[in-house]
Amino acid sequence: MTASRPTSGFNSEDIHKLMCNSDASINHPKVKVMSENQARRRADTDAVIQRALDGDQHGYAELYDQFASGLYRLCYSLLVNEQDAEDILQESFLYAFKNLHRFDSRKASLKTWLYTIAVSRCRNTYRRKRFLM
Repeated sequence: MTASRPTSGFNSEDIHKLMCNSDASINHPKVKVMSENQARRRADTDAVIQRALDGDQHGYAELYDQFASGLYRLCYSLLVNEQDAEDILQESFLYAFKNLHRFDSRKASLKTWLYTIAVSRCRNTYRRKRFLM
């Protein structure tokens, strides 16, 4: 019995377009095209990040205000402890702001990057507390 390999759904013409012409438009359900609104939000976020990197404290405050409530909800939903969720929120932003120069908006959105940092810290907290019991 031979296992069939799942296909991507791309045909050879689509792959050729992607490899030869980066401006080529491909009409395929797996190719996600950024809407104008998404592009505008990304550009706005990138501008705020650049201000923060240039030393503008208001840039950091704006990023915190934009993402803190969602990040707190995520942490609380994973840890079910207010104090731990607040601690992880602060640790996550501290780490993110110290490493903001490493963030690449072409790879992921800032929200995704922040959530990844927070989930990692939530896991570590969960493991630490689990072994203490």
